[in-house]
Amino acid sequence: MNHEQKTIGIASGFILLNIALMALISFTPLAGIMDYVFTYLILGVLFFGALLTGGVWIARSGIKKNNKTTAFIGTVILQLAYGIFGGGVLSWVAPELYPVVLAATMVSTLMIAVGSSALVYFTEKDFSSFGMYSTYLFLGVAGMALFGTFIPFFGPIAFLLALAGFMTYLIYEIYNLREQNTTPLMNGLGIYVAFMGVFVQVLQIVVRYYLER
Repeated sequence: MNHEQKTIGIASGFILLNIALMALISFTPLAGIMDYVFTYLILGVLFFGALLTGGVWIARSGIKKNNKTTAFIGTVILQLAYGIFGGGVLSWVAPELYPVVLAATMVSTLMIAVGSSALVYFTEKDFSSFGMYSTYLFLGVAGMALFGTFIPFFGPIAFLLALAGFMTYLIYEIYNLREQNTTPLMNGLGIYVAFMGVFVQVLQIVVRYYLER
């Protein structure tokens, strides 16, 4: 098994586990955390932003130091962060719609991932700066969320910036996969975080579509 196959296998495992976890969490009181923290937009953004940033840092630190316990803790934080967010969104619709909603979200997110992969592999351009671009976009999310907490007009802008940020981060991680800049485990973790970031953003669009039907 080559570097790319190992990386994709690791990322796929994390992704499938997280989707199953968010479906499970949707039936528990944990799903209510999402709606609670997003009572104020900036609070929700900071809450989940801190979980994701902290989870990535802890997991990567553990991987670099070959500390399995630390890597595991970081991964659990990430799984819970996405699980609670996605579970909260899923709880907005009836459970019988879960298969349709999750399937539509997965297909849409996979199309974005395939398009990003085509962009990276077929153009052979340098996307190393996209990691920095994603950071700027996420900072923009925080800024727009702060305004959006008091002026609803800025809420959708924060959402679009978050989607763009995760898409940009996904392109960056796919570039790292192409260049084999990191280990399969580290790269797989990065692709998982980026993919799930896009997934939960698309999930909101799909769920809202069904709610408005």
